[in-house]
Amino acid sequence: MHARVEPLRRRPGAVAVRRWPWLLPPLLAAVATAGLWWWLVQPGHLPVRQVQVHGALRHLDEAMLRRALAGEVGRGLFSVDVAALRARVEALAWVETAAVRRVWPDTLRITVSEQVPLARWAGGGFVNARGEVFRPPAGSGPQGLPLLAGPEGAGPRVVALFREAGAALAGVGRSVRELRLDARGAVRLVLDDGTRVALGRDGFGRRLARLARFYARGLHRRHGGASHIDLRYGNGMAVRFRERISGRRQGQRG
Repeated sequence: MHARVEPLRRRPGAVAVRRWPWLLPPLLAAVATAGLWWWLVQPGHLPVRQVQVHGALRHLDEAMLRRALAGEVGRGLFSVDVAALRARVEALAWVETAAVRRVWPDTLRITVSEQVPLARWAGGGFVNARGEVFRPPAGSGPQGLPLLAGPEGAGPRVVALFREAGAALAGVGRSVRELRLDARGAVRLVLDDGTRVALGRDGFGRRLARLARFYARGLHRRHGGASHIDLRYGNGMAVRFRERISGRRQGQRG
């Protein structure tokens, strides 16, 4: 009789390891990395011991900023939610942007860019060069800035008009002290010499050029100076002077 020989059966796991041996090191590395990260994000590991603040701060109260960050001291460095922390810092009125970095082994570094006010905004607060309105605590910020006003969300448009008016009048030695844009799109100015100017809704650039010519010719000096100028005409203007002549206010076209 001949003995029956059974074929050798291989275990599935042994085949996999033998067929793809290169999988084992990456799997072990992934497990080790996951374990290390789990350890790092535990609140009690690598506690934050200091918070550094970087940036040129002129109006932002650094003590207020540090109070906003005080809750992070003592937490695990890698358990800090940097996105949430950045949002909290940027919620402070004088902060335009903030960046948050972890610095090994125990430091949070906060880099702050402060808001730069271009003008005051009617109703309270300031507006920056991009037309964004921000409202810091009352009494903070520079004094003597021009005043801008406009409907909700019109900040960028108002700033663009303010810049255009300033550029048009700079050559004749005038500047804009106040600019108001109403809901219909009409613009009114107050110049640095106190003259009130109605520009209306259309032809803003052409009317500014007409106003600049009026000043360039020295016509504003007549009769004690112009108090009101109305440029809401197709070709000309009406001027009210500060002094009365012959018992009536004088107007000028041109």
